Amino acid sequence: MRSASIPPIDAQLGCSIRGVGEMEIRVVRAGTADFAVRVMGRGAKPGEVVRSLVGLARLQAPPPEEVRVHRRVVPKRRTVEIALADGTGIPARILNLSASGVALQLDTQVEVGQAIVVGRHRAKVARRIDGGVGAAFLIPLDEATVGEHTVL
Repeated sequence: MRSASIPPIDAQLGCSIRGVGEMEIRVVRAGTADFAVRVMGRGAKPGEVVRSLVGLARLQAPPPEEVRVHRRVVPKRRTVEIALADGTGIPARILNLSASGVALQLDTQVEVGQAIVVGRHRAKVARRIDGGVGAAFLIPLDEATVGEHTVL
């Protein structure tokens, strides 16, 4: 499941899904942007719930395949400072970068949609990844100049 807030592992929750019904669930895995649950009881039998959810998932359009427009590189200089809107500096490590954005490993949580400055380049946090974020540059870099010697 995806949610704006991630519940802790072993949290017991009530859940109501249109077309499936009400059920009690327990959180069994918590990620950075999603969590997994086990159907515990109340209402429909767990097997019926799973069959209904799988059926609903099949009715939805498959997710679009991610298409990379710009090639990704891992620069030699991977340490960078991230600046938040309030001027707070956060150390980060570049996982990879392209003309359109950068994947960053960082210890401080920043929110999707948040404006940041990566080195000298303004960007917007586009998504969370394990251990960090993916950010899109507001003004893309010149693709011809992006390489292992690029310094943000």
